[in-house]
Amino acid sequence: MRREIIGGCELYLGDCMEILPTLGKVDAVITDPPYSINGGGASIAGMSVEDAFDVQFYRAWFCEMLSLLEEATTAAAAIWATIDWRGCHAIEQAAVKSKFRMAGVGVWDRGGLGMGYALRKTYENFVVLVREEWRRLKTDEPDVWRHEWYPSNRKHGHQAEKPAALMKRAISLIGGQTILDPFMGSGTTGVACAELGRKFVGVEIDERYFDIACKRIEAAQAQGRLDFGEAG
Repeated sequence: MRREIIGGCELYLGDCMEILPTLGKVDAVITDPPYSINGGGASIAGMSVEDAFDVQFYRAWFCEMLSLLEEATTAAAAIWATIDWRGCHAIEQAAVKSKFRMAGVGVWDRGGLGMGYALRKTYENFVVLVREEWRRLKTDEPDVWRHEWYPSNRKHGHQAEKPAALMKRAISLIGGQTILDPFMGSGTTGVACAELGRKFVGVEIDERYFDIACKRIEAAQAQGRLDFGEAG
């Protein structure tokens, strides 16, 4: 395991399943976990028997993840996570056996044309899971978020890179001063936290993306210091 401290950020290189039990408690989780189906809906074949087994496996895996996140979060914490539509069902079922409950499912309208057969995908989903003491900060947030994001916007080498604006909006929705991303990727959630002045804990298993995340978050923090006149 490798650990880097960058300002108010703690970054870990390794498997989140092994690292999460070693961490202290956080106020919120903002993340982009692995999706349940590779290319779901892109084929004319549709939902196959193999896909069904994959959803069952994903549900079991997410049950384990929620168990670890229960120990890593306060009783007032919430999770915001991007996912595909099949994963939404699996996560809702997994939450039944946890201290989290499904509080909402939203649509991220990213534009462009993705994979698909009869219909080409222009959206992804996100879910909000909350613990027993979480209280909402907003009463007027819609369940469809429009943030344009095309393959050409991915500047940091990660095929699933998300826009910082999306993660910043998620943070403003569920709150929290210390944010955890157990699937950090190229560090977009950490960049959003740096721009909003939040503390961040990130975990990434791929060293290539971990190094990119460290550089991006360090740059975002340096820019923040410049913006507030804290550096010459």
